[in-house]
Amino acid sequence: MFYCLCVLVEAVLKGKEFRTYDLLQIPMSLVTSMFINLFDQYLNLHPATLTGKFLVLVAAVLVTGIGAATMVNMKLIPNPADALAAAIGEKIHRDMGLGKNIFDLTCFCTSAVIGLVFTGHIIGIGIGTLFVVIFTGRVIAVYNSLLKDKMQTAAGLLPQGETA
Repeated sequence: MFYCLCVLVEAVLKGKEFRTYDLLQIPMSLVTSMFINLFDQYLNLHPATLTGKFLVLVAAVLVTGIGAATMVNMKLIPNPADALAAAIGEKIHRDMGLGKNIFDLTCFCTSAVIGLVFTGHIIGIGIGTLFVVIFTGRVIAVYNSLLKDKMQTAAGLLPQGETA
């Protein structure tokens, strides 16, 4: 349901630039969710120490940011939340990294408000959540500043000498 909402908001932001092809994000999100569940079941990464937990968190932020940026940059079918982050960045004439920060901060605040309204306190949000909200977008921004044009040129998505 959330991903359908993301695609709807993306369609509103993109207007006439939204393509029917973009609707493939919805079934693709189901495939992505299946892989997430599969990896979650078999990886069993539950470090006992705070340092271990922090290292897993940093690795997750790096892999998530690089994966999201790569999917969007290569014009593959992205996760709806990542496509919406890219659309937000485009709409404000900035990069996907800032769009991701805005999107994540919006979700963070919405979650906090829902928790406060229905339980009287914030639930499910900790320091790890805040770390992800801040740093996933920054990983995307750095990754794109270093590699986006090179990747798109190598893939034939950007003519030689042009920048995105």
